[in-house]
Amino acid sequence: MNFVKPLDSHVTKKKNKIQIVTPRGATSVEPNEVVVKSLGDRIEIFTQEEFEQVYTAL
Repeated sequence: MNFVKPLDSHVTKKKNKIQIVTPRGATSVEPNEVVVKSLGDRIEIFTQEEFEQVYTAL
């Protein structure tokens, strides 16, 4: 949750996801998903497979 600051975030009621509140609305992140933060504190959420297809580890 520190990673997405200054955006607000909290653990969901069922405690199995994190909800992130963005200027465009709220979204949730499930375990095993990857959160990428870019300029302007914009976030993108990927499955592990999608992340590996888009990004290359150096």
